[in-house]
Amino acid sequence: MNRCNSFKQTEIGRLPKEWRVVRISNIGKVITGTTPPTKIEEYWGEGYPFVTPTDFSMSKYVNRTERKVTEKGANRGKIIPRDSVMVTCVASVGEVALALSECITNQQINS
Repeated sequence: MNRCNSFKQTEIGRLPKEWRVVRISNIGKVITGTTPPTKIEEYWGEGYPFVTPTDFSMSKYVNRTERKVTEKGANRGKIIPRDSVMVTCVASVGEVALALSECITNQQINS
C-alpha cells in the first residue's frame, strides 16, 4: 500500500494531494431505505435481508439481520445492490458497513 506524504487542505479537511473532492451523487446513486408496512404479514418472512442500524456490527460487512422481507415487501422498498456501502444517518450516525447480498434497508440508512 502506498503511503501519501503530501496533503492539501480542502473544504472537507486535509486530504492526499492527488485526491479530488466530489459530490457522492457525481460518482454513484444515493438510496435512502424505507420500511415496508409491518402490519402487512405477506411483506415479512423469507427473502431479502432487512437491514437496520442494530444489524451493523464491528465487522465491515452486514452478514445477518434480525428480519427478512419477502419479494412482495421488497417491491414496496428499494433493493440495495450487493457490495453497496451503507451508512447510518440517524441515531448512531456514521456507522458504515458493506452489503454482502442484495438487501432492503430502513429509513435510518443511506446506501
